[in-house]
Amino acid sequence: MNLTKINNNVQSRLNKYLLNYQPLMSIVKQIDKKGGRALLVGGAVRDLLLGIEVKDFDIEVHKIGLSELQDILQMFGPVSLVGKSFGVLRLHGLDVDWSLPRVDSVGRKPLVKIDPHMGFESSFLRRDLTINAMGIDLMSYNLIDPFGGVEHLSEKILHATSKHQKICLPN
Repeated sequence: MNLTKINNNVQSRLNKYLLNYQPLMSIVKQIDKKGGRALLVGGAVRDLLLGIEVKDFDIEVHKIGLSELQDILQMFGPVSLVGKSFGVLRLHGLDVDWSLPRVDSVGRKPLVKIDPHMGFESSFLRRDLTINAMGIDLMSYNLIDPFGGVEHLSEKILHATSKHQKICLPN
């Protein structure tokens, strides 16, 4: 698995976005204090790396359970469980989805297994493409890229995380 520090330009852009998401970093520090790890995941990471506008923030929290995450979020205001079977929480007034690592089965009504101690590679495997299967640890600013998403971004080639599909994009 590739684990590298994001470059200063990406970190600077991320910090500018974080200023608009108060009290996100205070929450991340509470998660860290409880032994958890908060990762910015999915399209936001891809968009930061591409230098384009980030439209939404999804945070995946590892190493603490759903009730503990809910308790932390409630320190900052009312919390809604927007997807109990998917382990997704929302703090009112903060447009961020907080979720736990999970695996989903295939089909119209997937079975979901939530596991806060699941490894990054296993939890990112459920994401569609390698360019969406990356995370940034919000405490260390390390990029977690188990499937080579950064390389695929630079190649302008879409790879399914399942490694069964490859789609070439025009230059």
